Amino acid sequence: MLTVRLPRTVELGVLTSVLCLACARGESAPVDAGPRLDGSIDAPSMIDAPEDAGTVEEDASTDAGTDAGPPPCEDDADCDDGLACNGAERCDDGTCVAGETVTCDDGVGCTVDRCVEPEATCENAPEATRCAADELCHVVEDCRPLVRCEMDGDCDDGAACNGVERCDPGAAGADARTGCVPGTPIVCDDGIACTTDRCIDPSGTCEFVPLECPPSTSRSCITSCGSAGSQNCGGDCRWGACVPPAEICNGIDDDCSGAVDNGFECPRGSAGTCTTSCGTTGSRMCGAACTWGSCAPPMEVCNGIDDDCNGTCDDGFACCAGSSGACTVGGCTGSRVCSGACSWGTCNLGAAPLNDVCAGTIPTIAATGSFAFSTCGASNALTASCGGGASSPDVIFRLSLAQRADVVLETTGASFDTVLHVRSGASCPGAEVACDDDGGAGTHSRISRRFDAGTHWVIVDGSGASSQGAGTLLATVTPVVPPNDTCATANALTGMSGTRTADFEGANRTVTECGLGSEIWYSFTVASRSVVYFDTFGSNFDTQLSIRGACGSAHLACVDDACGTLQDQLVHVVEPGTYRVAVHARGASVTSGSVNLRYAFMTAANGTNTLISGNGTFSGTTSGTGVITGSCAGSGPENGHYFTRCPGSSGTVTATTCSRASWDTVLYLRTGGDTQIACNDDACSTQSTISGAYTGPGVYMIVVDGFGSASGPYSVAVSGL
Repeated sequence: MLTVRLPRTVELGVLTSVLCLACARGESAPVDAGPRLDGSIDAPSMIDAPEDAGTVEEDASTDAGTDAGPPPCEDDADCDDGLACNGAERCDDGTCVAGETVTCDDGVGCTVDRCVEPEATCENAPEATRCAADELCHVVEDCRPLVRCEMDGDCDDGAACNGVERCDPGAAGADARTGCVPGTPIVCDDGIACTTDRCIDPSGTCEFVPLECPPSTSRSCITSCGSAGSQNCGGDCRWGACVPPAEICNGIDDDCSGAVDNGFECPRGSAGTCTTSCGTTGSRMCGAACTWGSCAPPMEVCNGIDDDCNGTCDDGFACCAGSSGACTVGGCTGSRVCSGACSWGTCNLGAAPLNDVCAGTIPTIAATGSFAFSTCGASNALTASCGGGASSPDVIFRLSLAQRADVVLETTGASFDTVLHVRSGASCPGAEVACDDDGGAGTHSRISRRFDAGTHWVIVDGSGASSQGAGTLLATVTPVVPPNDTCATANALTGMSGTRTADFEGANRTVTECGLGSEIWYSFTVASRSVVYFDTFGSNFDTQLSIRGACGSAHLACVDDACGTLQDQLVHVVEPGTYRVAVHARGASVTSGSVNLRYAFMTAANGTNTLISGNGTFSGTTSGTGVITGSCAGSGPENGHYFTRCPGSSGTVTATTCSRASWDTVLYLRTGGDTQIACNDDACSTQSTISGAYTGPGVYMIVVDGFGSASGPYSVAVSGL
């Protein structure tokens, strides 16, 4: 029989509309709802199922997926999800394994193949939209061409649920193309609300599938806390919540309240604490009736009490924790305490001496004297490199020296083997610098050495680990002063130049007209009139320099701060004789430091000797008898123009008398020790020009001399300074 179909896009749109309308009303889509062979829509089967009573298509997943992974299990029943189409689940080593999905593929491309729950019945319904517009979907033969029918068999689509098609071109409702008349759909309705009613193609069999349960029935279930509960089937044919049972005495939480055996005295089989007859904490067990058993005392432990209720504290141990008793160590009597481990502690000889530790009240030794001590009750705060490590109790004295001193420390009158060790540092205990055991009379100790100014720590200790007692510490302090501390003991400077270093510590102030602090002294002797130079560059404190003749005479010069530093330069012209130079501390609080004294002497010109501070033109007149001679010429009378240079300075100085004198001049450049750097005669006619290098610090002199006995007025131009 020839039938006419709607275009594929129209068929799909109509099918989608029917399905969506059914969903919007909360209904299930009819199993056989779809386009008919003649392009019209089949009437739905009479299905009374709720919305979620459905079928499973071949390409749809039947298990609800979660991210939690497979659940744990004990047997296959724990894994059963109540669905047949996804296969039989099983328990494998405590883990649920999915079953094998039922396959309903009939091999016909135009049928919709479904597995129908709960019996896993296969349904293969024709779907016209899966064939071309000029084809008919046959449930056995697949898509076949549409033909004008001649008999009923030409209209048969092989499906039963949509009724029996017949060939009747002239009948009302016949397809204009094929002449086929649609059949009357099979109605499957058992009149029972709790079943899903459907027609199964291609057999046309009616299936009535019950929902979850018959109303008003009940069954057992596993509660959320793992106990055996019960659940009832409601009027909607669905199981209600799993209701926990009443709590009983069994050691588990039956009613899911979060508490085990609640309502009873205790959880069955549990252990608990209790108070014994002697007040200790014992233990008890909860019996089969959920009531507590008797309180059992604990075993005796070391804790200062009677644990096992036998009337004896810490029996089985050396002593009762926390108790005390008398004891004697050497010549000292004290008490001892039983420790928390039930063993006797060390003998307590009373309060520790005030000078037991660095943080205590420490006596100060600043000068010669005697100091009583006792190490009874002291701790072993410090050890030493001698006396077997000096691990005995010890006491501390502070040796405070304002200046370097020779110190003798000695124990006397002690009834034990003493050890003396000295440590140095601004804070106690410092680092060890001396140690002695038995260096004094008998087992007494003695240390004799020179100590720098500052703080030192004298420790009176005992040899070994247990020597202690009382005695006296004798201290002899003899301050050390620099050997050139006074003008009378001045250190002599030899030669024409040199450098002297000295320790300023312990210096005293003996003069007051230069500097506010102490000073040390140097002396020198010149046989002729000389230019003398001194500086203190390299000293590590703020200095001043002074020069004088005899001790007790007024100073000839006093200088402070040169070249932008806290050190000094002193240059002076002196007559033949002996002089004293003092290096002073600029501040009154300076009591130590290192002195670096640089000196240089050179013979002065017979005429004027003038200090110049920089470049310029300087005039003068030579006359008399000369006393110095240049290496190139110059035996006439001379004048000197001298200058000083600062540390780090260097350069070339140039001097000329060209066109600046009417007589035959000679120029030469000299420095300390009468060392000549440059000499020139007749650079420009009978006048002279010199250039010479200089390096600071130091003193230099440009000498204007005459060839032979030539002399007279001149001017000399100096540059390069």
